[in-house]
Amino acid sequence: MNLDDAFGDSNMGETLDVAENFFQNEEKDEKKSSKPKRKAPCDGRVPWTQEEEEELSVLFREHLKVGRLPSPEKISMAIKYSKQSSGVIHKRSLSSVKNKVIRMLRKK
Repeated sequence: MNLDDAFGDSNMGETLDVAENFFQNEEKDEKKSSKPKRKAPCDGRVPWTQEEEEELSVLFREHLKVGRLPSPEKISMAIKYSKQSSGVIHKRSLSSVKNKVIRMLRKK
C-alpha cells in the first residue's frame, strides 16, 4: 500500500495547502502582534545650576583638590547626604553627578 492509496491524491494536496496556509498565517500573526517598543520619554538636558555646582565642590572638595575621581560608593553616599540635608544633588542620577565631577576635574 502506497501513500497515494492511503490518503488519495486530491486529499494529500489539500492537506499540504492547508498546512502551508497555516504556517503562513502564523508568521503573519507573529508580525502583527509584535509591536515596536516605545522609548521612555526623555526630559532632555538639564543645565547645572550654580547651587548644584557649589554643593558638588563642597561635597567633593578633597577629591577636586587631589584631582581624583571619587568612587561610585562615595558619590552615592554624597547623594544620600544631599537628600538628608535638603541639598539639590539628590535630584541628579549617579552617572550625571560622576560626569559633572569629571568635567570639574578637567576644568582645574
